[in-house]
Amino acid sequence: MLQAIGAGATGIKVYADVEAETVPLLASAAKKHGLKVWSHAYIGPSKPLDVVNAGVETISHASDMSAQLVDNFKAWRRKTAEFDDSTWEKMLQKDSYLDLFDAMKKNGTILDATLTVFERRNTLNEKYRQLDQLSTQMTQFAYQNGITIAAGTDAFSDLENDTTPMIHHELKLLVDEIGMTPLEAIQAATINAAKVIGIEGSVGSIEEGKKANIVVLSESPEKNIEDSQSIAHVVKNGRFIFIGDDPQLPFSSSREVNGTIWLSGQIGNHPSTLTLAGESLEAQMHQTMKNIGQVLESKNLDFDDVVKCTLMLADIDDWPAANEVYLQYFNGKKPVRSAFAASGLALDARAEVECIASRSAD
Repeated sequence: MLQAIGAGATGIKVYADVEAETVPLLASAAKKHGLKVWSHAYIGPSKPLDVVNAGVETISHASDMSAQLVDNFKAWRRKTAEFDDSTWEKMLQKDSYLDLFDAMKKNGTILDATLTVFERRNTLNEKYRQLDQLSTQMTQFAYQNGITIAAGTDAFSDLENDTTPMIHHELKLLVDEIGMTPLEAIQAATINAAKVIGIEGSVGSIEEGKKANIVVLSESPEKNIEDSQSIAHVVKNGRFIFIGDDPQLPFSSSREVNGTIWLSGQIGNHPSTLTLAGESLEAQMHQTMKNIGQVLESKNLDFDDVVKCTLMLADIDDWPAANEVYLQYFNGKKPVRSAFAASGLALDARAEVECIASRSAD
């Protein structure tokens, strides 16, 4: 446990092949040191009820809660064993799990359902079709019995050739298949997910004193959960984040030709907004350089890769103050640079910086 804490872990996860009498020992030791305790719903030979009663705070994979009824669940889940029809029918009955749900409510156990991973594999074979059915059915039962549900996916966008995080698909499944309202699904992905890892005191909801980790949507998802993907702005730790080119602007943030990256000029506005970071030259210059840094990061580059910059000022008298901020962003060899004053800049900004970067910078 101390090694886990030393490595920066905030919790432990119990994975598989754990005896029932061992789970409470693991949970107790973790909690003694302030660690959260997570587990797969099935870690046979322990049953899901054993896991919940041991004090595990979150269980993952709703389909595996059905292991409560099946002694050879691992042989079916991982190998080739099959169920008879009567066992399968019992597995699909909500009343078969009332003891488990009662224990989860008593202990405040959260269900990390991970609907997406089973839904995406349900065409592979009959077993995955059944797992997907169990995943949906068990999550429905849990929701109907008042169990707190967190929105995890166990799936990755790049593997699914999807440009948006898979959490949005999980939210859609929670609404369409489980019967949650869109706002309940969003809570599953925000405050409930924060509770899973024990950070609900600082993130997960919009409250005074919490970190400003926010997405701003152009459409309300209250009626259509798919509008969770209509992302206009992202704020992380109180800072607006560059999320790609704004299609409303008549230019690209960058273009690459033969390993040279040409960046459009940046001013001190919060990314994807028309709002300057402040009135002072210093505040605008810092935001300008941060904007450049985010565009570079999107190309897997940093300021060390910049070879040329052009500094444009609304007032040439700001040149010393602009330099003072500018130099803070270059630790190695400084790029070549030109500077001049203009009669006016976009949004009445006080400074604009345009850079060129190279993947083969010396």
